[in-house]
Amino acid sequence: SEIIDTGEMLVVSRVDLADFKSFNERAGFTTGDRTIQALAHAIASVGRGRGVRFVGHLGGDDFIVAWNDEDEAVVGAIEIAVELMTGMEPLGPLPEGVRNPELAVSTLQVKPGEIRDVGTLANRLAALKEEVRRHGGAVHALARLDTISTPAWRPLDAGYVAVAGRVAGVLGR
Repeated sequence: SEIIDTGEMLVVSRVDLADFKSFNERAGFTTGDRTIQALAHAIASVGRGRGVRFVGHLGGDDFIVAWNDEDEAVVGAIEIAVELMTGMEPLGPLPEGVRNPELAVSTLQVKPGEIRDVGTLANRLAALKEEVRRHGGAVHALARLDTISTPAWRPLDAGYVAVAGRVAGVLGR
């Protein structure tokens, strides 16, 4: 609410793992817990490195990040995906037929004065997350309040992230 009260541009992402419940049940709860810890570490590491405005844990595999601007959100989502993949390596092999979870990031860009309270922001982010859930897979959706149902999509699958992560590294922090 303090960030909303500043009257500045707000770029906020809801970060979670696509279909985590199914992954957790198939991979085992210990692996699921370690996966959430790996995601938390990835988000915190990227957040510290970028000096983001806010990082929070909503519960389970759901996190929130308030970025400094839209470009940072785009590059930050890629960096989180890279960090998550690295953090998953020490967990070892998953049970047969179980794949690593896919990162899903829902980013909302809000102009000054468009949202006046945290509840409205949470509702708009939830609507965007539903669009991401319907789309499925490892993706980053970027929207404004008037484009929540038609966000700009960016892939976050392993192949894309392997290439984009190198580019993000070159761009620096």
